[in-house]
Amino acid sequence: MPAIEHEIHSAEEEGVKFEYLTAPVEVVVKDGKAAGLKLQRMELGEPDASGRRRPVPVAGSEFVVDATFVCPSISQEPEFDGLDTLKNEKGWISADAGGKTAAEGVFAAGDVTNQLGLVTEAIGLGRKAAEAIDDFIQKKEKPEVAPLAVIRYQNMYRDFFPKKERTSTKFLSAAEVKGSMTKEPMLPLSDEEFKEEVSRCMSCGLCFDCDNCWMYCSDGAVQKTSKDLPRGTHYEFILEKCQGCKKCAEACPCGYIDML
Repeated sequence: MPAIEHEIHSAEEEGVKFEYLTAPVEVVVKDGKAAGLKLQRMELGEPDASGRRRPVPVAGSEFVVDATFVCPSISQEPEFDGLDTLKNEKGWISADAGGKTAAEGVFAAGDVTNQLGLVTEAIGLGRKAAEAIDDFIQKKEKPEVAPLAVIRYQNMYRDFFPKKERTSTKFLSAAEVKGSMTKEPMLPLSDEEFKEEVSRCMSCGLCFDCDNCWMYCSDGAVQKTSKDLPRGTHYEFILEKCQGCKKCAEACPCGYIDML
């Protein structure tokens, strides 16, 4: 089940019962209203072409769960009424990284483009589409930005950073939140905890003016520039003086320096 572990645990504490490997068969209706859900037990069958074991029904395993309200929360899809011309061969809307579709002046983002992920991802795609719409209306050409490189921990000088444990999340008990529509089970960080957690940031792939490259370079190939410049721009690399010793790259805590 694709859910965060602590959310499953909290739900179970509040009395939610999970039925694993169970599929709905039909909604039981009484007097014109939903009165329950007929379910069927499943078992994992043979792997399919993708290597996943698909669930198959267990004969004679049907049972009914009484209910006063039935809320479907899977197998939903967008309403494409009036948008049929935008759909691709797979039934979704094709859009580029900025949300632009094949139709002039039409932009799309989120689930309609088959980007089925977290809410934050949909919000991010919506932001990019909104920026693209603004550029389109104002007839602005947006320069292409090269994607940022992924910085692996192997490329960082990790000994530079003190080891700090992640701030643990605190939760209210089920009894404390039961019956309340305003209490969140997961408590926010305090100001001090927030500052402590932020201090764990390793600035992956970004310079934070640690001075290591300047200190470790014995050839004078790294020089400090004006202190009035923005953070991460206080060093100038004089390639004519560089001997290729790699000390600056090896001593860079955040993997910002590459040797070509």
